[in-house]
Amino acid sequence: MKNRLETEGSATLLSPGNPTGGRNAAPPGHPCSHEREFVDIDTAPRTHVRGYIPLPRWAVLAGLAAVFWPLLPWWVGRTADSSDGSWNLLALAAMLVLTPWKAFREPAGEKVMIRLCAILALALPLLAGGNLPPLVKGLVAAGMLVLLWRDCGAPPAVCLFPFLSLPLLATADFYLGYPLRLLVAEGSGALLRIAGWPVGVSGVGLAWEGRQVMVDAPCSGLKMLWFGAWMTLVAAGLCRLGPVALFRLGLTALFLLVGFNIVRAAALFFPESGLLTLPAWGHGAIGGFFFFLAGGSILAAAHQLQTRSLR
Repeated sequence: MKNRLETEGSATLLSPGNPTGGRNAAPPGHPCSHEREFVDIDTAPRTHVRGYIPLPRWAVLAGLAAVFWPLLPWWVGRTADSSDGSWNLLALAAMLVLTPWKAFREPAGEKVMIRLCAILALALPLLAGGNLPPLVKGLVAAGMLVLLWRDCGAPPAVCLFPFLSLPLLATADFYLGYPLRLLVAEGSGALLRIAGWPVGVSGVGLAWEGRQVMVDAPCSGLKMLWFGAWMTLVAAGLCRLGPVALFRLGLTALFLLVGFNIVRAAALFFPESGLLTLPAWGHGAIGGFFFFLAGGSILAAAHQLQTRSLR
């Protein structure tokens, strides 16, 4: 039965004598008449914000591009910089492929327009100033794109791609590189001791019989974490997982990625310490194997969550 809304009128009437209405309903003016009718809520007139002019989503996107156009040189420069590795282009490509572009022909919702205007009103003075770092401005732009993408009905995972499309690797390495190296050193040292190798840990290095193997920046696992985040959003977008399932997949991916990177560092200890001789491509092959293993595990976890949601 459809939801209904009471409005004033004189059509099908209800009264204590005729609670269901019909031909024998009390006529207008009758003492038992309540002068009410019931209409479908779907056909009831909707209220709109006064002065609101519906704009297609592509026009809203074009407006945001015009506002944040000064960030383009920074984005191109950082993307081309070897310190970031242009990994954010993978996120941009995935977002372009998975976005429901047909929905951008339709008008943007009133709520999202109010939120976007409120954010612009609050952030525009800061964005116009020259003291705010470009990365912070980029995060504001990405947040506004998230709202617009969510309004067009994109899966939650696809809505998060604007953040990954920013050149963040160099900044993340500056703040998280050393703590991650400490974590990998402690974890791989513990794993090797469990396997019977008396390996000590000194800072970000593994010590064994006077030899020391350093956990350098590439072994911190930051790129693997970025790849895992990208793979998580791609898998969740393809499986159209909801917010709760996406959160669960993210936590699962985080534990898998940290674990795989610790195992990778423990495996690389043997060739780096001279206990095992590998060809020149051996180091990269071991890293690629664990990247492939992490990506496959994330895809399997996403498929499992999708199967559970369909039950």
